[in-house]
Amino acid sequence: GGYDSTVGVSDDSTKGNTVVTIEEGGKVGSTATSSGNVYGGGSGAGSAVTGNTAVTVNGSGTGTSATDFAAVNVYGGGFINAAGTTTVEGKATVVINGKIKTSVYGGGCQGSSANVTASAVTGSTEVTIADGGSVADSVYGGGSGAGSTVTGDTTVTVANGGSVSGSATNTGNVYGGGFINATSGENKVNGKTTVVINGTVKSNVYGGGNQDGKAGSTASADTGDTEVTVACGNTSLYVYGGGYSTYGTSSSGSAKVTIANGGNVNTVNGGGIGAGSTVSSTDVTIADSGKVNSYVYGGSSSGTVTGSTKVTIASGGAVSGNVFGGSYSTTGTVGGNTEVIVSGTVSGTYGGNVYGGGLNSNVTGNTAVTVSGTVSQSVYGGGSISNGASSGTVSVV
Repeated sequence: GGYDSTVGVSDDSTKGNTVVTIEEGGKVGSTATSSGNVYGGGSGAGSAVTGNTAVTVNGSGTGTSATDFAAVNVYGGGFINAAGTTTVEGKATVVINGKIKTSVYGGGCQGSSANVTASAVTGSTEVTIADGGSVADSVYGGGSGAGSTVTGDTTVTVANGGSVSGSATNTGNVYGGGFINATSGENKVNGKTTVVINGTVKSNVYGGGNQDGKAGSTASADTGDTEVTVACGNTSLYVYGGGYSTYGTSSSGSAKVTIANGGNVNTVNGGGIGAGSTVSSTDVTIADSGKVNSYVYGGSSSGTVTGSTKVTIASGGAVSGNVFGGSYSTTGTVGGNTEVIVSGTVSGTYGGNVYGGGLNSNVTGNTAVTVSGTVSQSVYGGGSISNGASSGTVSVV
């Protein structure tokens, strides 16, 4: 059932599993402005799938016009925009082999910013943008809207040959968590988020969620622990272990980021971006044959790490810029200790320095830097610029 060019199960309970497939040549949404959404779950209060959901999109289209797509948005969960709950009790799996006009969500959609008593609940999620699959905006492991919850873990994989391409008006980002732009409410993933990038992502990769709210917002996009692994080459890609927050908050547990063999990115932050972004601790590794073309921060771009950070440039790993144990901006604080270990190479015409502290941010605890590899310029136990203060003991080995 469904309505407004929407595919999904009807708003009665489904006692088993659901399978939705959009085959090659199939299309949901007849114009550039129609809904065109696909849901693995149901629609409306009380709709429930007690088993698992599986959504596969194979339709790819043949052209580049605004109406050439297999679907507009895809959700592993259900849809609701009134008081009540739509539920998928099991695992929601989404596989994109075709062309999606806007975004993909592992969870469900709470479509009313005004009705904060509505909720879309999903057990766990797994999203794969497969070889040949293309998403023109963003991909989320979680769901959309206030009250959208994933009670278990989320996994997002962009496979080799898969693309989160963005456009002139769309960002082209990947998030392990969900999306919210309401003035209040919570979008959350209770479990761990795992993001693996082997294909193409246009702009940014986040382990956490996206709290893209309005001024004065108290809304939050929260997750448990996060883990991001990047093994693709995109020298304009920014990687964050935490989430994004313009207003309100985006919080996560411990954040782990690995630039693996074959990974070649622009900048890495162990934490998130935005004054409202928070993670509890970070662990950043530039592995053997991994490469970063600008800066590496153990901390956040402009958020908070409440605990400690660790940055490891492994043997064979390379950074063509500077490495910081701390954060980037004045709002990017680290509440615990920082540790930087360099067994690989840190170099660059406008870089080649290693700092135990931050660029323009404070570290409350101790800093430690250990070098057994190559640093082309200088090593500092503390931070850089006026606000790069370290309050504890500084150690350089």
